[in-house]
Amino acid sequence: MKVISGHAPGHVRAAFTDAVAEAGISAGQTLKRDGWGHLWNVSDILPGSCCDDLDLPHGSSYAQAVRSLPKT
Repeated sequence: MKVISGHAPGHVRAAFTDAVAEAGISAGQTLKRDGWGHLWNVSDILPGSCCDDLDLPHGSSYAQAVRSLPKT
């Protein structure tokens, strides 16, 4: 797995936001870090709806979102 730093490709960001949207408001408990480690250093801003589902402040990055997920 290649870790992405800075900006992630759109399809990678879309896959993460789709997974969060599918999990809904329980995303912070049901999604796990495994499989998303390549977003660990991505500074792109997460959409507000994903921030809400993950209980993160608006303006959080994908890296912050992945780091907030529980370990498996």
